[in-house]
Amino acid sequence: MTNSTRDAPDFTLSRLDGMPWEYPLDAAGRPMLLVFFEIDCPTCLLTLPYLNRLDETVGDAATVLGISQNIAQQTNQIIRQLEIRFTVLLAE
Repeated sequence: MTNSTRDAPDFTLSRLDGMPWEYPLDAAGRPMLLVFFEIDCPTCLLTLPYLNRLDETVGDAATVLGISQNIAQQTNQIIRQLEIRFTVLLAE
C-alpha cells in the first residue's frame, strides 16, 4: 500500500467581506479542513461551534475553512449569532 499526499486543485472563493481567498496562496502550506455547510441544516449549525473550538485548538498548525452554500447576508447573520471566528467562504 502506498501512502501519497495530493494537493487540492487551485481555487478562489469569496470571503464574507467580499475579498478573494485563494488556494494555495492563502493556505500558507498548512493542512486544511474544509467544512461545507448550509444555514438551514440543523446538524451544520450544531457542528459549527465545535469546529470553532477545533480551530482555536490547532492554532497555526492547520486551517479550518467554512464554506457556506448560502448568500453572504444569511451567512453573516448566522456566523455572528454563533460567534464563529474561523474563515468562512462563499460557495456561490
